[in-house]
Amino acid sequence: MMKERGLLTLVAVVACMGLTSAALALTLTSGENALFVADGAVRFKSLANTGSRELYLGVPDLGVASNRVETDAIWVSGDNDVTFEYDDSAGKMKASVANSGGTWSLEYALEPTCGDWNALLMILTDRDEGTVLFEDVEMGSEAVGSFSGTGWNFWTVTDIDLSGDFTLTGTIDLSGSFSGDEVSKVEIKLGCVPGQEPGPGIPVMPIVALPLALIAVGAVVWRRR
Repeated sequence: MMKERGLLTLVAVVACMGLTSAALALTLTSGENALFVADGAVRFKSLANTGSRELYLGVPDLGVASNRVETDAIWVSGDNDVTFEYDDSAGKMKASVANSGGTWSLEYALEPTCGDWNALLMILTDRDEGTVLFEDVEMGSEAVGSFSGTGWNFWTVTDIDLSGDFTLTGTIDLSGSFSGDEVSKVEIKLGCVPGQEPGPGIPVMPIVALPLALIAVGAVVWRRR
């Protein structure tokens, strides 16, 4: 019985520490933050497979050819899995599209210029008869949400630390018919909101948790005597 009480004490303290780290979450806001400064971007476009390039990666404005790299891809009706990531050791952004028709990817060398990256701007544009959904978006293992809307739609993600490696994943779900090159698209911009402290990044155990853990272990040893 005494051994079980000690084990419960340890579990309770560790559970409290886990709660503290898990509470450090990103913030999602509808609309565009007026202070946001973009350093890099990816654009998923040409949803009708019109012959124009379907994937752009580079620095804003991506409409300027010298600001980007580009590749063909084939969009399919239904699920199209996409990624947007940064490899800090290589100093490169990466993006990809994968579906039943194949996989396409790009890389683009980029270093921060606006400061510590601490924000993303997501833009979903749907001006066709068809429907564009950006679903099951995750930053690492943390859920961001699912997004839709007609016309131009903006969401800002803040309270995140993007100064190292990161990976954003999601699914562009397409249904119905689409027309021109830039009529409907999904774009994600990487950058900074000046004056905002970078978020926690990947949750880690706070330093204060170490003495708590030692106390818990001591409690277990004492109760087992």
